[in-house]
Amino acid sequence: MVEVDEKSRLVDELSTLVGGHFPETVWRAVFQDGQGSASFGSAQRTLLAVDCPADGPFKRDAVLATLQRLLRKHEGVLDPCAGEFALVSCREAESALRLAVELQRLVPRARLRMGLGGGRCRMALVKAEGREFLVLLGQERERIQHLADCAAPGTVQFTPEAYGPLRDLITTDLGSCLVLEAYDGEQLTEVSLTLPPDATADVSTFAGLGLT
Repeated sequence: MVEVDEKSRLVDELSTLVGGHFPETVWRAVFQDGQGSASFGSAQRTLLAVDCPADGPFKRDAVLATLQRLLRKHEGVLDPCAGEFALVSCREAESALRLAVELQRLVPRARLRMGLGGGRCRMALVKAEGREFLVLLGQERERIQHLADCAAPGTVQFTPEAYGPLRDLITTDLGSCLVLEAYDGEQLTEVSLTLPPDATADVSTFAGLGLT
């Protein structure tokens, strides 16, 4: 159950997101004239934030089009209110990882920055004008975008808690990838994954690390 004060904050956040990414008629339907609706809840999800560059060899529309094609295959849901970063939620962490890796391989020259994490996520199911869509809310939304923003070009940055269950999969299925782990004493603090460089790329993240 969502507490009253928290729901008020979530409503305000949702209002801002819908107002910034949809026609005014959608906002009015949900928040003004009652023809639409929004229901709030939470669910355990793995989130993937994907950098969508405004320029470069693969621009935002090309990255989003490729991402859209992968959503059904990997059972992901795209948040319709994303800005600089596209936001995808998946029920399974493995699905989010495989989606991230396949996207990087399909657009290698874009050298996308990604963040992968998750937990108990606040969400709103919005219905308006014959459509329905799922919007991520709260701290997890901000956290996963910040994670991607801190990632090096061409890498997937993990939260430590998301990386743990995926470590064996990465080792067995993605053995050719470079995984960097940072520790504070014995505490794992940062994890990043970099795919092998594309043979046609002029510059790779591996090269930047002196590993080509």
